[in-house]
Amino acid sequence: MKHLFIDETSDANNTNYLGICAALIDTSKYGELKHEYLTIMSEFGWDPSVEFKGTMIYSQSQGCQSVLVEKRIELTKNIIGMNKSTSNSRVKFCYASSTSGSTAESYLNLVQIVTSKALEAGTTSKNGKNIVSIHCDERTDVTAKDIRTVIDPILERKNLVLFEDVNLSKSSVQTMG
Repeated sequence: MKHLFIDETSDANNTNYLGICAALIDTSKYGELKHEYLTIMSEFGWDPSVEFKGTMIYSQSQGCQSVLVEKRIELTKNIIGMNKSTSNSRVKFCYASSTSGSTAESYLNLVQIVTSKALEAGTTSKNGKNIVSIHCDERTDVTAKDIRTVIDPILERKNLVLFEDVNLSKSSVQTMG
């Protein structure tokens, strides 16, 4: 089984910009990655009740204020380093962006693009290798059903099975995806 995590980003200087990143992690690697991530966050003294966001790296006034910007940069390098490898990386990333604004339609179009790029065709159903769980952040304008509508044709075409339903999560330190 694989986990597909979908996250969005915007640009404070360009309100029409919307970017979507997908991170695909095999179940066999997820536990190790999450443990490493939480260990790094703890070692740097990041308050577990405060979400870690890339937009907060250079801002001392946002995020965990007890972690100085210099330490945030080092923390970020350590997190990124969790996937550095010349071969056999543990996470596959895909990114798509648009300047159509952060509308539900734009979001769903980008989700469709990154999902199609990230997911490889399921070559076998043996040992659940064709099963995928999909995790997205909560949005007020998009439901799990909306996301399923755009990803179901991709899953069918690639012979993949959605595990349960699309999971919409409230972002926190625990949602490292």
